[in-house]
Amino acid sequence: YPSDLEEMSQRGALPDLVKAGEDPFGLFLSELKTRKMEVFITYRMNEVENVDKKDPDLCAFWRTHPDWRVEPGAPLNNQMAQCLDYSHNEVQDRAVAQICELLEKYRPDGIELDWMRFPRHLSGDADQVWTNRGRLSDVVAAVKLKADELAGRMGRPVRVAVRIPSSMAGCHALGVDLADWTQRRLVDFVTAAPFLASDFSMPIAEMRAAMGDARVPIYGCITFGYSGKPHTEATLHA
Repeated sequence: YPSDLEEMSQRGALPDLVKAGEDPFGLFLSELKTRKMEVFITYRMNEVENVDKKDPDLCAFWRTHPDWRVEPGAPLNNQMAQCLDYSHNEVQDRAVAQICELLEKYRPDGIELDWMRFPRHLSGDADQVWTNRGRLSDVVAAVKLKADELAGRMGRPVRVAVRIPSSMAGCHALGVDLADWTQRRLVDFVTAAPFLASDFSMPIAEMRAAMGDARVPIYGCITFGYSGKPHTEATLHA
C-alpha cells in the first residue's frame, strides 16, 4: 500500500498502479465495507518469507540492520534466525508506527497482530525470551492505545486481535504473555494458530484457564493444510 514509512515492493503491477494515483489495497477494503463486511487488517510482526532466496522481497530496514535480528550472523538458510528482535526499541517503534499508519489511513474495524508470521521475536534461550516478554506486551499495549484513541474519534470500536501459538507452552516459548494481555484488556479476541498446519486438538481449555476472568473470545485458526496434505471439505469440517 502507499506508505510514508516503508518502501513498496517493485514486483508485479502494484508500483505502476500506485504511481498512477491508485491505492488497490484501499479500494479492496472499501469494497468490502460497501458489502457490509467486518474488515480487519492483519499485520505480520516478522516477515522473512524466502529469506534464503537470491533476491528476497524484504524491506530496507531488515536489510540494513542485520545486528537487530534474533541471531545476528546466522546463515540465511536458518529462516527463523533472521526475524527482527523486539528487544530493540527501533524494531518496536517501526512496527507500532506502521500499524498506526494503517489504522489512520484505512480506518478498519480492527487490526490483527500476527505473531505467528514468523514466530520468533526475541533473542536468547527459552528463559531469556520469557524474561523479555514485556517487550512484546509493550507493542500490544501501544497498538491498543492507538485503536482506542481512534475509536473515540470515530464513535465506533476498533478491535485489536492477536494471532498466537495454539498452546500455553507455545506462547511461553514465543514470549506471548496471554494472561497479561487479556487481564489488562489489551486484546479483543485471540486466534490460536499452529505454524503452517492445522491442529485438530488444540488445548483451548488451558488457554481459557490462563485468562482467568477475562472473557476474551478465542478462535481456532484453520491453516492451508494438515500433516503435509491440502485440506478437503471433510477435513475442514473436522
